[in-house]
Amino acid sequence: MKKFFSLLLFCLFLLGSTLSATAYISLKNQGGAETTWAKTNVPWYLNPTPVPGITYDDMRDAIHAAFDAWENVSCSGQSFSYMSPSSNPQNGAIYVEATNGEWDPSVGDAAAFTVSEKKWNGEIKYSIIVFNGVDISWTTSSSASLYGYKTDIQGVATHEIGHALGLDHPHVREATMFFSGGSSELRSLDNDDVKGVCYLYPTGSFTTGTVCDSCSGHSNCKDNVCLSFPWEYNAAFCGQSCNTGTDCPKGFSCENVADAGNQCVPTHDYCSPSGGNIPMGEYCWGPGMCNSGICIPTAGDAYCTQQCNTANPNSCPANYACYGGGTSEGICFKKGSKQFGEECTAPLECASTDCFSGQCSSLCDTDDDCFGSNICAVGHCIPPGPFFYGEPCDSHLDCSTGYCATGFDRYCSEECTTTSECPPGASCIFGGYCEKLSFSAEGEVCQADGDCAPGLDCIQDTPAGFGECRQICDPINDAGCQAGKVCLWFFEPADQKIVGGCVEDTGGASVGGVCGGGAGNCQPHLICATITGPTGTCVRDCRVSDSAGCDPSAGCVSLNDTSDPFHGACIDGMGNPPPPDTGGDDTGTTPQPDTTNSADLGTTPIPPVGSSSGGGCNAGTSNSFPTHLWFLLTGLLVLYFRRRRLEI
Repeated sequence: MKKFFSLLLFCLFLLGSTLSATAYISLKNQGGAETTWAKTNVPWYLNPTPVPGITYDDMRDAIHAAFDAWENVSCSGQSFSYMSPSSNPQNGAIYVEATNGEWDPSVGDAAAFTVSEKKWNGEIKYSIIVFNGVDISWTTSSSASLYGYKTDIQGVATHEIGHALGLDHPHVREATMFFSGGSSELRSLDNDDVKGVCYLYPTGSFTTGTVCDSCSGHSNCKDNVCLSFPWEYNAAFCGQSCNTGTDCPKGFSCENVADAGNQCVPTHDYCSPSGGNIPMGEYCWGPGMCNSGICIPTAGDAYCTQQCNTANPNSCPANYACYGGGTSEGICFKKGSKQFGEECTAPLECASTDCFSGQCSSLCDTDDDCFGSNICAVGHCIPPGPFFYGEPCDSHLDCSTGYCATGFDRYCSEECTTTSECPPGASCIFGGYCEKLSFSAEGEVCQADGDCAPGLDCIQDTPAGFGECRQICDPINDAGCQAGKVCLWFFEPADQKIVGGCVEDTGGASVGGVCGGGAGNCQPHLICATITGPTGTCVRDCRVSDSAGCDPSAGCVSLNDTSDPFHGACIDGMGNPPPPDTGGDDTGTTPQPDTTNSADLGTTPIPPVGSSSGGGCNAGTSNSFPTHLWFLLTGLLVLYFRRRRLEI
């Protein structure tokens, strides 16, 4: 008896788009007979040697789950039984094995293929599913993703079992049986896959076929039209009634068919993935359909294309880019529409054909190659991230430096060639990035919170971005530090914010104590305000805008420090102003100077005046403003102050 073999390739590309019609296609022998199993329960065996990196039990469980996906289809009566490990194919069964030595060059870089031996009437005698254990990295993880570097065993097995049942590649992009894929999404059968197995192995009558679905009679088709395609081994496929081409799915046109009226038919004549007559750029569902022999599935399309030379941009037509994955031999891909910064999963989704860390980017050598404030990091233009050197990160996009170290402890780092290019406390290590040698202790230099030991934050109080590690506290209320420490005021110029950091209380005079002129210093968190003479008074610091930190009787006078515009000193007698003039007799009152933080604070105020004829103001002393404070406001105040930290 003559043997007929069906060889089905399953290539490593990933899928994902939506079409409006289903189109399961059954495999047929040269006489046009559909290939199916005659029995409703098919046994299956697994070779004892699994693919590299996967245990036998894990591979068996993944393949078992793939068989379950087909067995659990309610409108199909087909079932499967796992038998045992076997080193040889068995008649009347599906045999699964992995080739770990030499891969068959005739199937290229396919992830797996299926071979079925059939009788003359299409009945399957046995099927062999072969996994590529040479070129493919396999996984059993359910997170195997689109364009991932590992291929899902269960997803691929689900596809190949479909071939072993007699299904070919359909034109539906989201179908498990589409000609190319590798992600875990293939584990779940699409409606098109379900219809295909229910057509071949129905529990009752099958009547729901649509355009280009295989059929054996009109009753199999939803519109009751089963069309014969003599040039496809006398195969027959369902039609779909239409008025215009817009009623048909992608790749189909509305044509008048004798005795059937207007029907959706494939534009290039073939429902099966064959014909070799589709030009570049048009939709395809198998390489055998294209006149170039190349059908590329992408994240939102599948189209015929051609080979190219990556060194020659003109080797592809307009709106195509030559992508070779690091080699000179490439494939022409349609340029994507996504712009810089938009999310992507593959280079071809981007107009620049560069997808880096999940965002569309562009290639670069230096920062000058990138537009705006973007930086060049590991050869790609990216926006600077929110985290600084030493802080935890997941990707380069997280870091202001554009580099996330990929060691055991992932942190923002910098590219380097020598240690001198790294921040203090870090060295340039193998791999070309700066590694932190140790955490900075309290008071030591830092550039980010991640540089500091646990419990400490980096107070970046210099324009250069470097600072010191401190425990955070409240500088307004002098609170939050342990015994023996006080809260010192800090200011971070980059963020224009006040913060407080705990420092050792080294002693000194408290609030109201005498300081300067040989009298000693104030406590570290206080300011020595000298009015006249060699000595001054220890006072608290405060926020100029609202006198926060001062008692009600005191006002906050700016230190006039250009590096810290919010910092002031609490001065008694400059507290709340008197009630406003209500229009009554002013006699007996004394005008008060402007002691608020308005625009004229720090200028020379008009001093109080005596009485004048004509009912002016009488001189008085009970509420007069102390003379020495006028000198304070005219610039004779000398303030000795320390710096700043707690974000306010």
